[in-house]
Amino acid sequence: MKKCHLFILLLFFAKPAPAQTSDFDELPLPVLREKLSLSANDTNKVKLQLALGHLMFLKATSGEKDIDSAGSFSAQAAALSHKLNYEFGIINAMLLSTETCYHRGKKEEGLAIAKTALSFSKTRRNSNGEGRSYHLIAQYYTPADSVSLRNRIFYMNQAIAAFRKNRNNLWLSYLLTQNADLLAQAGRTTEGLKLLFEALNLGKAVSRRTVEGIYWNIGRISIRIGDHTNALKYNLLALKTAHEVNDTTMQAVWIKHLIASTYIKAEDYERAIPYSIEALATAKRYHEADFVNTESSALAFEYTHTNRLSKALSILKEMKSKAGSDPDKLSVSVAFLNTLIYAKQLSQAGRYAQEVKKLLLGIPSDNNTGRIDAYNALASYYSEINHFKQAYHYAELYAVMAHKFNHMEDITVDEGRYYKLVKLNRNTKSVIGQFFKEQEIRDSAYNKVKAYQIFLLDMENESLEKNRHIDSLTMDAQLKAVKLKRNQLIQKVTFCGAVLLLIITGLIYSRYRLKQRSNALLTSQKEEIDHKIMSFNNCS
Repeated sequence: MKKCHLFILLLFFAKPAPAQTSDFDELPLPVLREKLSLSANDTNKVKLQLALGHLMFLKATSGEKDIDSAGSFSAQAAALSHKLNYEFGIINAMLLSTETCYHRGKKEEGLAIAKTALSFSKTRRNSNGEGRSYHLIAQYYTPADSVSLRNRIFYMNQAIAAFRKNRNNLWLSYLLTQNADLLAQAGRTTEGLKLLFEALNLGKAVSRRTVEGIYWNIGRISIRIGDHTNALKYNLLALKTAHEVNDTTMQAVWIKHLIASTYIKAEDYERAIPYSIEALATAKRYHEADFVNTESSALAFEYTHTNRLSKALSILKEMKSKAGSDPDKLSVSVAFLNTLIYAKQLSQAGRYAQEVKKLLLGIPSDNNTGRIDAYNALASYYSEINHFKQAYHYAELYAVMAHKFNHMEDITVDEGRYYKLVKLNRNTKSVIGQFFKEQEIRDSAYNKVKAYQIFLLDMENESLEKNRHIDSLTMDAQLKAVKLKRNQLIQKVTFCGAVLLLIITGLIYSRYRLKQRSNALLTSQKEEIDHKIMSFNNCS
């Protein structure tokens, strides 16, 4: 069976969505534009300009005009921030400018701006600015080679340290997720997985979009290890979260692609088809040419293995009509070859085998995916037609690359092919030796998956315990808050009662004094009248 390296490999170079600069980054484009049109020249306007600038890079159909728009928003935010002496805006406008330079291919210029932002942030003791500056300095280094990968991880760790210091959990969660992906590429899978679960615990409290990306990353690592069960579990969780946050970016499309790829790996092709159809339709709508080719190949593969050969060939013919470069032509020819081998149409497959061999001559040596898929397809073809010498030749080339990149699944496939070849040659000793070698490799792959599953389960349990502890602390805090409010209410009621009692007492006393005064006045008046009457009688 053809192993779909291209379907899987591209996932490890997919771009994650950037973390938020402010809460405005969660809002859709029309809402941001409306808010900006109504905003005054204050700090909120700066945040809106920065949010719109970031959104230009997230648009599925992002192009030169969008990059120019991001640059314009960066300049506007910088001008207003300097006018307001708004430190947050000054730093983040510089960093948005760095992103714009990177998207324009001006990496050196972008790096210089990011370093200026870092220096400014350190001068102002702004740890958030330091963290974001380190993050964009890290983006200067591509993970294509070991030296650059080490540099990128170094600066990512600097950024993480800054955000740990000021407890910015949103950015910390985002960067832990990114760093986990880098560690996985460096072969440090368990370290990366620990970071992902730390990020998950943080992300659940701050952003569902962040959680979506974390689930996806755990799924990516799982499928790379060969753990199809957890790959499916976490990518379905990612897709559920994507629906909850109404994610329409390419990240949601990549999630569907990975679900389809997991079903392919598990040889459940029927279930893969709906996800590939959805992913392909969205990729076409967004004009993502590379992804369209990848998902078209996946869908053709799925149709082939569900006995819908005409549909598979129709997709491949469309791909062939649009293939311009030699790598694209090679990919299509390999897909045709594998499809026809599976359908046992070996005479037609022979024509594509020749095309693949011819195209391989012009493929650069660093095009590892194209070469390993081509060697695998040719080894399969020559095995089917019993041309053992050529089958061994391409199987050996395939094995060299599989061992070079430590692709355990590919090694297992190649050993299985060797076993079939020596069996067909009726070399009993070789068959027995090859059987034990194949079994040893299968056991090694099985043990690796099992070890990963146990580690993942430990991480899940640890995460669950932390969440329970957090829930317990939250409940205790809530109970304390309720008790405090109740005590405060009792104190307020008691105080108000005392004040009311004083008022009532005062009123009663006031009424009593008033009555006394009235009585005294009446007594005085009576005595005066009596005195006058007595005086009058005496005169008479």
